Amino acid sequence: GLYAADVDILKVLYLIKGIDHIQAIPSNIAALLLTRIDAEQNETAIKESLNRLEQTMFIEKHADGTYSFLSDEEQEINSEIRNVDVNASTIKANLAETFFTEMYNKAKFTNSKGFIFEYNKRFDNYSKSNMKYPLTMQVITGSMSPAEAALQSVEGQMVVYLNEELVAEAEEAIRLSEQIRRYVSAKRNPSTTQAQHRIYDAKLASVDDYDKKAKELLAKSCESATFYIQMQERTFRGSFEKQVNDAFEMLVQNTYKYLEYIDEPIPMKN
Repeated sequence: GLYAADVDILKVLYLIKGIDHIQAIPSNIAALLLTRIDAEQNETAIKESLNRLEQTMFIEKHADGTYSFLSDEEQEINSEIRNVDVNASTIKANLAETFFTEMYNKAKFTNSKGFIFEYNKRFDNYSKSNMKYPLTMQVITGSMSPAEAALQSVEGQMVVYLNEELVAEAEEAIRLSEQIRRYVSAKRNPSTTQAQHRIYDAKLASVDDYDKKAKELLAKSCESATFYIQMQERTFRGSFEKQVNDAFEMLVQNTYKYLEYIDEPIPMKN
């Protein structure tokens, strides 16, 4: 149930709705609730109240971390959006596409001697390409323990282990984005009222924010990625792209042990 303090926060959110220069974040809400200037802010209690209000659909939390009061019609639409089914495999494919196009977008790896290697791309159980090459980049997002992930890095396999909590947040952002798209697409029709159009437009405007949030969270998880090669944890330095390149260099050396005896790439016959 709700507490008296929750109702006070609800009143504040109602009063500042539509006032663009006041961000509805916990610290600002706490400041607006102070009864005197020298009183202490209790942001922890504010966040707990906001969580309760969000769970009961009285308010909405946006991709940028701000909150807003919801009218009865907005509450009903939000509830219906949350019930839109989005297959988990769709979310995983979306995240995999983002990873292999924006986090590490090299379709092929060229080692220090100029040899070019194509490789299989897997993101958890999703395969971006046919598994037909000797080398594989396997991204694991917490579906198994680090020890279990290490065991996956057998010959020819490089495992990139990402932070489970950050990836889960990214997946939730993708889910909300896709739910909004599908809901508005299905609901808009000639009988849609002006009020509903305004709500739908506002929802669609938030889609880009959720997509951006998902990318930011995925990028953050890459910053703390753990690499496994030959069932051992490997440490690399620099940007995520450089770390992957260095990991590939090691993977090639361990997979093609006699490659060092070839001085230059052998040209392929047409």
